[in-house]
Amino acid sequence: MSSEPEYHAEKSPLLIQQRSTFTEGGGESNNRGPVRNDRQRGTAGMAQTVVNLSKTCAGTGCLALPYACQEGGWVIFVFGLLAVAVWNVYGVQRLILCLKLIEHEHQESDDDTYGNIQEEIPAGGALPTRQSRFKNLPPPSTASTLGKVAWVALGGPRGLLFMDLMLVILLLGIIISYISGCISFLSDTPLTGGPFWDATVVAILMTMLSLVPDLGYLSNASAVGLIVLAGTFGVISAYGVLGNPKGDPERIPLFPGSIAALSRFFGVIAFGYGVVPLTYNFQSSMQEPHRMVEATFSALCLVATGYCVIGTGLLMLFSQVDGEILHELPSSGLVPTATRLAMASVCIMTAPLIIVPTGELLENKFEVTNQLYQRLVRGGVCLVSAVVAVLLPTFVQVLSFVGCFCVGLTSFCVPPILHLRLRLLLSGDHPSMLALLESQPHLSVDVFMFALGLIATFVGTFFTIR
Repeated sequence: MSSEPEYHAEKSPLLIQQRSTFTEGGGESNNRGPVRNDRQRGTAGMAQTVVNLSKTCAGTGCLALPYACQEGGWVIFVFGLLAVAVWNVYGVQRLILCLKLIEHEHQESDDDTYGNIQEEIPAGGALPTRQSRFKNLPPPSTASTLGKVAWVALGGPRGLLFMDLMLVILLLGIIISYISGCISFLSDTPLTGGPFWDATVVAILMTMLSLVPDLGYLSNASAVGLIVLAGTFGVISAYGVLGNPKGDPERIPLFPGSIAALSRFFGVIAFGYGVVPLTYNFQSSMQEPHRMVEATFSALCLVATGYCVIGTGLLMLFSQVDGEILHELPSSGLVPTATRLAMASVCIMTAPLIIVPTGELLENKFEVTNQLYQRLVRGGVCLVSAVVAVLLPTFVQVLSFVGCFCVGLTSFCVPPILHLRLRLLLSGDHPSMLALLESQPHLSVDVFMFALGLIATFVGTFFTIR
């Protein structure tokens, strides 16, 4: 038996299989003192990481890209895709820089407690041998790397609570979008019983799948989903080319017609990327983790190109779309019905991969250990998500809301504020933020990006749900 057991480097909300190897040493793992783990690099090469990042972006949200193009207009759609991609790369770069700042500070202070924050750090570790400028105690070993960074940057437990809240909001948003997608797909099939009935059945099925002891049988759901998605676009394109008389590219606007339309465009596009919260997951899986920003830039450029082709190409075929593009297929017929049922099935199979980590996050936070209560927590997650999905009338409105609010907060607001807080802690005896910006004017970029993120998040959310 090997002396180097494998562990998942991070528990990704999307559960992409990413492993890195840790060599055990230095004694038992307990909460009485630090445990030394000499982390080795992950196994994913540059090309594999680019592919994995691209696969993470691809999903049911692609079905709303023609609608986003229609709402944003040709010009804003094309340039907005590139701008939001670069915005995500900026968020990834800032999170990686946050981790480097923490590790560098504690290496300089001869403190091994935070030396490698991506490894397990026991909750009761010793205080630094030389006083570090990060005053708070080590974060819990159960926290994710992102949670540990927030712990250091935002003052200990409240920072971890803040980040856990952000992740719960994000994960709930994704679950809501899955249920809303199923409602939308089933609405044009003979099996529909109306939004309430469809949401109830879908939520029950998702809950049942999330309660099984081993989710390994769903590990290939993402691959199946990509195949189904590719087949769906093939069917839609065939109907658009062969049987759609509405195609008229000249009817497509160049710019959005209102702030509400611009907000819906932004929400769908933000939802379509959303890789920033998974930064440390992917970085810890790489053979060359220092190339994470480069990998993200390459992947999101590919994704933006694909999104541009899908959004503009399908809109040219149909000219006017009413929500997600599956609505443009005939409401009867074997092929359209089978396509819609296949997409709904993929959503139902994939959702437990989000429901389980959401439930575990809540269970750990509230110290729920009873198995019955854990099942109730996961059922409650599905119930709340189903209620919200029914209250928001259309799938594209759900995507816009989740993109503007959930993804906007975690991807565009969190990275700059974490970086600014760490820089402030490292700058000396509690100077003001104004003094910090005067001494390091380049940090004004973070202030601008944080303000831009807040404006985009809350203005977009307001006009999306209005």
